Amino acid sequence: MAATAASFYDQALERDDLAALLARDEVTINEIVEGLYHGQAVVRRNAAVGASLVPDLPDPGRALLRMSAKDSDEVVRAAIITAMAQGEYPADLAIAILFDGLLDSVEDLAEAALEGIELRLTRAPAEVLPLLAAGLRAPHPLVAKGCAATLVKFGDQSVDVLVPMLGDGDPTVRRLAYDVLENLRWSAIPQLVAALQDAVARPLAARLLGAISELPAPSVARLEQLATGADPALAETATRVLRESRRPKAPPHRTAPLDVPIEG
Repeated sequence: MAATAASFYDQALERDDLAALLARDEVTINEIVEGLYHGQAVVRRNAAVGASLVPDLPDPGRALLRMSAKDSDEVVRAAIITAMAQGEYPADLAIAILFDGLLDSVEDLAEAALEGIELRLTRAPAEVLPLLAAGLRAPHPLVAKGCAATLVKFGDQSVDVLVPMLGDGDPTVRRLAYDVLENLRWSAIPQLVAALQDAVARPLAARLLGAISELPAPSVARLEQLATGADPALAETATRVLRESRRPKAPPHRTAPLDVPIEG
C-alpha cells in the first residue's frame, strides 16, 4: 500500500516513500521541521529522513538539525548525518553537525560522520578546507584529530590553510598543524619558507624545512637571501635551515609522539 500523509505520523517510511509524499505536497517542509522535535520517535525518524531530501530548512529548521544530530534515537542521528553528508545544506552548517557526529557513542555513526566530512570536502574543497583547518581548534580532541586526519588524506590542497596555523596562538593547534604538515612538507616548501618571517611559526617551519633534503633552487635562493637579511633572528634560522637541509638524512623513522619545544 502506498504511503499517505497519515503514514508520516504512524509508521517508519522509506526514503522513496517520503520523496513521493514531498513531491505530491502531502508532507510539507513545515511538517518536516515540526517533526524534528515531535514526541514520537517514528515521526522524528521520518522528519530526519525527510530533511535529507530537501536542500535546506526554514527557521528554526537549522537549529533543530543541530538538536536532531544529538537525538536519543540512533536512527534519527544516522539520518541527520546522511543529510549533512549527501545533501545541499550550507557547508558551515553541515560541517558543524558532522563535527558533532564525530563524538557519537555509536562507532558506526562516528565513522559515517568522518566519511561525510570527506565527501563534503571532495565536493567543495574551497568551502570546506578552511572549516577543517578551524576544526583543529575544536575543544574536543576527537574532533581536532578527525580534522587533522582528513587534512592529511586530502593532501597538497590542505597546505595553504595549514601553514598559517603554525603561527596560531594556541600551542595545541600549532602542534596539530605541524603533525599534518609533516606528511605534506614537500608540497609546502614555498609556504614554509615564507612562514619563517612569522616569529611564532618560525621554529616549527624551520624544523619541517630542515628535514627536507635537496630543497628546490628557488627556495634555497630565498633562504640565502634571508640568511643575509637585516633581521638577525631570521638570518640565523635561515642559515640553520640551509645547513640542516644539506646534511645526509637517515630514513624516516618516528614511533614516539612529536616532541618539539613550543612556547606559549
